[in-house]
Amino acid sequence: MNLIISGTVQTEWDVERFAEKAKNTKVNESGDSGADHRLPIYFKEAKFGYLPDPTTILDVHGRVMAWALPGVLHEKRVVRKVNKMRLLTI
Repeated sequence: MNLIISGTVQTEWDVERFAEKAKNTKVNESGDSGADHRLPIYFKEAKFGYLPDPTTILDVHGRVMAWALPGVLHEKRVVRKVNKMRLLTI
């Protein structure tokens, strides 16, 4: 069975460069990292707008960074999962 993705959007980011920044980030005891505030310097905010259909998100070289799959999980299911993850990290 083939999965047909109805659209693609492309960022100006290089996914490998982003991954390097992310894995070299140190998080302090409060869960914050200085990198959170510096990322916009290196990676402009992507402004795709609302993505109502399944969409592939590509980096500047055409490599897949993520898939937007709206409606796959019901809103209540997503909240439940986030709440469970918070309980596990406390």
